Amino acid sequence: MEWAKTYGDIIHFKVFNQSFVVLNSLKRTTDIFDKRPRYSSRPRMPMLVELLNWDIVMSFMPYGSAWRARRRLFHAHFHMGVVGQYKPVQARGSRKFLQRLLDTPDNFMHHVRHCFSAAIMDIAYGIKVEDTNDPYITIAEEAFEGMAATGVVGTFLVDWIPMLKYVPAWMPGAGFQKKAEYWRSVTRKLADNLGRQCRKTFAGEGLPCRWQRL
Repeated sequence: MEWAKTYGDIIHFKVFNQSFVVLNSLKRTTDIFDKRPRYSSRPRMPMLVELLNWDIVMSFMPYGSAWRARRRLFHAHFHMGVVGQYKPVQARGSRKFLQRLLDTPDNFMHHVRHCFSAAIMDIAYGIKVEDTNDPYITIAEEAFEGMAATGVVGTFLVDWIPMLKYVPAWMPGAGFQKKAEYWRSVTRKLADNLGRQCRKTFAGEGLPCRWQRL
């Protein structure tokens, strides 16, 4: 608040190579994020997006034509007028979730993740996952662990100094490269597995899914 009194409603400063913009009023926030959506983008995330290859995911893409195209496709299949058709999938998943929770209540968080993952796999890819030790769920959870570990900007020095992404893994202090290499391989494995399932679906060998309607 003291900065707002001194510098005004919009303040910009940089820490290393990272820019920060502080909005100190509702009017300025509305002007920039609602009335001028081209300014509403994602921060650069070298570790997660550029080293782990999460750049293909809409949530981490910068605002632009590629993001808008994916946003239109997503909205066409998941707006309020159509999401009701997914209720049977969600209902089945909820019943299985409650049964698993009754059987092993100590694994609550695992059951929650499994329930959400199973619904996504079913709706998006037509994949019916196993109740336990499902390979799709296992690799997805591992990939999302990598995302969670690297998704907070500034956790790794490379987020502040992006040129460090070119430093080889064998150099002292470049341990982040080894982590990135491992998590990148997990992300690639998840994408490859889902890609193979999509190809089976298009070839008439899999169950119906959203991808057939894009």
